[in-house]
Amino acid sequence: MAIFISYSTIDHKETDIVYKSLDNNNIKCWKADIQLREYGGEEYETEIVRQIEQCDAFVVVYSRNAIDSRWVNGEITLAFNSNKRIITFFIENIDFGQKHKLKLPQFQSITIKDGWDLALSSLY
Repeated sequence: MAIFISYSTIDHKETDIVYKSLDNNNIKCWKADIQLREYGGEEYETEIVRQIEQCDAFVVVYSRNAIDSRWVNGEITLAFNSNKRIITFFIENIDFGQKHKLKLPQFQSITIKDGWDLALSSLY
């Protein structure tokens, strides 16, 4: 299984926890700040699109920052339009943003309100 992780760069610490947990459980993940190091400029967008189209599941690390992120919003739209399995991983106690109320609630959601360990174990 290959998972694309969508996140706001402001939430990189929390996203690293998600990435490392999946990686430690031998789940192949794609996370932009790690895999895009070798690309530049316009290649970023092309590679992000390719990875979303090829992934088995799409995990969005969801926060106020993600709601406001132009990139996260575009990635969610592409995953939705590509009929990907979408998992919303809430790192804050918030509701779905207006932009996502039609798309994300119909998919699986995980929250850290009961602790990171329980939330992370729900991903595998």
